[in-house]
Amino acid sequence: MLVAAGIAAGATLALDQVTKAMTRTAMEPNETRDLALGGQVGIGHIQNFGSAYGLVPNMPTWVPAVGTAVIGGALLAVGARHGAGSRGAFTTMAAGIGAGLVIGGGLGNVIDRAHQGHVTDMLHTTDMFGYYNVADIAVNAGLVAGVGAIMFAR
Repeated sequence: MLVAAGIAAGATLALDQVTKAMTRTAMEPNETRDLALGGQVGIGHIQNFGSAYGLVPNMPTWVPAVGTAVIGGALLAVGARHGAGSRGAFTTMAAGIGAGLVIGGGLGNVIDRAHQGHVTDMLHTTDMFGYYNVADIAVNAGLVAGVGAIMFAR
Protein backbone atom coordinates (compact mmCIF):
# COMPACT_ATOMS: atom_id res chain seq x y z
CA MET A 1 0.00 0.00 0.00
CA LEU A 2 2.78 2.43 0.84
CA VAL A 3 4.50 1.71 -2.48
CA ALA A 4 1.26 2.41 -4.36
CA ALA A 5 0.78 5.62 -2.36
CA GLY A 6 4.36 6.70 -3.03
CA ILE A 7 4.14 6.03 -6.76
CA ALA A 8 0.78 7.82 -7.04
CA ALA A 9 2.04 10.79 -5.01
CA GLY A 10 5.28 11.10 -6.98
CA ALA A 11 3.63 10.80 -10.38
CA THR A 12 0.90 13.26 -9.41
CA LEU A 13 3.35 15.81 -8.04
CA ALA A 14 5.59 15.55 -11.12
CA LEU A 15 2.72 15.87 -13.61
CA ASP A 16 1.22 18.76 -11.65
CA GLN A 17 4.47 20.73 -11.46
CA VAL A 18 5.30 20.12 -15.14
CA THR A 19 1.88 21.30 -16.35
CA LYS A 20 2.06 24.38 -14.14
CA ALA A 21 5.56 25.24 -15.39
CA MET A 22 4.40 24.82 -19.00
CA THR A 23 1.43 27.10 -18.33
CA ARG A 24 3.58 29.81 -16.73
CA THR A 25 6.02 29.63 -19.67
CA ALA A 26 3.46 29.57 -22.49
CA MET A 27 0.86 32.04 -21.22
CA GLU A 28 0.75 35.40 -19.48
CA PRO A 29 -1.16 35.66 -16.17
CA ASN A 30 -4.93 35.91 -16.79
CA GLU A 31 -4.52 34.90 -20.45
CA THR A 32 -7.20 32.41 -21.48
CA ARG A 33 -7.99 30.45 -24.62
CA ASP A 34 -11.29 28.84 -25.49
CA LEU A 35 -10.84 25.37 -26.94
CA ALA A 36 -14.36 24.02 -27.53
CA LEU A 37 -18.08 24.26 -26.87
CA GLY A 38 -18.34 28.02 -27.03
CA GLY A 39 -15.86 28.62 -24.24
CA GLN A 40 -17.07 25.84 -21.95
CA VAL A 41 -13.71 24.05 -22.37
CA GLY A 42 -10.53 26.05 -22.25
CA ILE A 43 -7.09 26.69 -20.82
CA GLY A 44 -5.65 29.70 -19.11
CA HIS A 45 -2.99 30.98 -16.75
CA ILE A 46 -4.91 31.84 -13.62
CA GLN A 47 -3.23 32.82 -10.35
CA ASN A 48 -5.48 31.36 -7.66
CA PHE A 49 -5.02 32.93 -4.23
CA GLY A 50 -7.92 30.92 -2.76
CA SER A 51 -8.80 27.28 -2.29
CA ALA A 52 -9.72 24.74 -4.96
CA TYR A 53 -11.75 26.42 -7.68
CA GLY A 54 -11.04 29.77 -5.97
CA LEU A 55 -13.80 29.25 -3.40
CA VAL A 56 -12.03 30.63 -0.33
CA PRO A 57 -10.01 33.75 -1.18
CA ASN A 58 -6.56 34.38 0.35
CA MET A 59 -6.30 31.02 2.13
CA PRO A 60 -3.19 30.69 4.34
CA THR A 61 -0.66 28.08 3.12
CA TRP A 62 -0.92 26.02 6.33
CA VAL A 63 -4.64 25.22 5.81
CA PRO A 64 -4.24 23.02 2.71
CA ALA A 65 -1.01 21.56 4.13
CA VAL A 66 -2.81 20.35 7.25
CA GLY A 67 -5.81 19.17 5.21
CA THR A 68 -3.54 17.16 2.91
CA ALA A 69 -1.81 15.49 5.85
CA VAL A 70 -5.07 14.64 7.65
CA ILE A 71 -6.91 13.27 4.61
CA GLY A 72 -3.89 11.40 3.22
CA GLY A 73 -3.19 9.89 6.64
CA ALA A 74 -6.82 8.86 7.08
CA LEU A 75 -6.83 7.07 3.72
CA LEU A 76 -3.60 5.25 4.61
CA ALA A 77 -5.11 4.25 7.97
CA VAL A 78 -8.21 2.84 6.26
CA GLY A 79 -6.06 0.85 3.87
CA ALA A 80 -3.91 -0.53 6.70
CA ARG A 81 -6.97 -1.47 8.76
CA HIS A 82 -8.59 -3.47 5.94
CA GLY A 83 -5.48 -5.17 4.56
CA ALA A 84 -6.39 -8.88 4.86
CA GLY A 85 -7.98 -11.13 2.23
CA SER A 86 -8.86 -10.45 -1.39
CA ARG A 87 -11.35 -7.73 -0.59
CA GLY A 88 -8.83 -6.24 1.81
CA ALA A 89 -6.16 -6.24 -0.90
CA PHE A 90 -8.41 -4.17 -3.18
CA THR A 91 -9.29 -1.83 -0.31
CA THR A 92 -5.64 -1.45 0.61
CA MET A 93 -4.61 -0.68 -2.99
CA ALA A 94 -7.50 1.76 -3.57
CA ALA A 95 -6.84 3.53 -0.28
CA GLY A 96 -3.10 3.66 -1.03
CA ILE A 97 -3.59 5.10 -4.49
CA GLY A 98 -6.23 7.49 -3.16
CA ALA A 99 -3.90 8.64 -0.40
CA GLY A 100 -1.09 9.10 -2.92
CA LEU A 101 -3.30 11.20 -5.19
CA VAL A 102 -4.41 13.38 -2.28
CA ILE A 103 -0.87 13.77 -0.94
CA GLY A 104 0.70 14.41 -4.37
CA GLY A 105 -1.99 16.89 -5.36
CA GLY A 106 -1.95 18.61 -1.99
CA LEU A 107 1.83 18.92 -2.07
CA GLY A 108 1.70 20.34 -5.59
CA ASN A 109 -0.57 23.16 -4.48
CA VAL A 110 1.31 23.72 -1.20
CA ILE A 111 4.58 24.05 -3.16
CA ASP A 112 2.94 26.68 -5.38
CA ARG A 113 1.65 28.64 -2.39
CA ALA A 114 4.98 28.50 -0.56
CA HIS A 115 7.02 29.42 -3.65
CA GLN A 116 4.73 31.90 -5.45
CA GLY A 117 2.07 32.93 -2.94
CA HIS A 118 -0.66 31.48 -5.18
CA VAL A 119 -1.58 28.32 -7.09
CA THR A 120 -1.33 28.18 -10.88
CA ASP A 121 -4.59 26.95 -12.40
CA MET A 122 -4.97 26.25 -16.11
CA LEU A 123 -7.89 23.95 -16.95
CA HIS A 124 -11.44 25.11 -17.53
CA THR A 125 -14.56 23.01 -18.13
CA THR A 126 -17.86 24.87 -17.77
CA ASP A 127 -18.48 27.97 -15.73
CA MET A 128 -19.54 25.87 -12.74
CA PHE A 129 -16.00 24.76 -11.87
CA GLY A 130 -13.95 27.79 -12.88
CA TYR A 131 -10.26 27.04 -13.37
CA TYR A 132 -8.34 24.19 -11.75
CA ASN A 133 -5.17 22.13 -12.20
CA VAL A 134 -3.84 18.56 -12.16
CA ALA A 135 -3.44 18.70 -8.38
CA ASP A 136 -7.12 19.58 -7.90
CA ILE A 137 -8.17 16.68 -10.14
CA ALA A 138 -5.88 14.30 -8.21
CA VAL A 139 -7.19 15.37 -4.81
CA ASN A 140 -10.80 14.85 -5.93
CA ALA A 141 -10.01 11.48 -7.57
CA GLY A 142 -8.11 10.42 -4.44
CA LEU A 143 -11.08 11.26 -2.26
CA VAL A 144 -13.37 9.22 -4.52
CA ALA A 145 -10.93 6.26 -4.39
CA GLY A 146 -10.67 6.56 -0.61
CA VAL A 147 -14.42 6.77 -0.03
CA GLY A 148 -14.90 3.87 -2.45
CA ALA A 149 -12.36 1.85 -0.49
CA ILE A 150 -14.15 2.58 2.76
CA MET A 151 -17.55 1.64 1.31
CA PHE A 152 -16.17 -1.51 -0.33
CA ALA A 153 -14.54 -2.63 2.92
CA ARG A 154 -17.86 -2.79 4.76
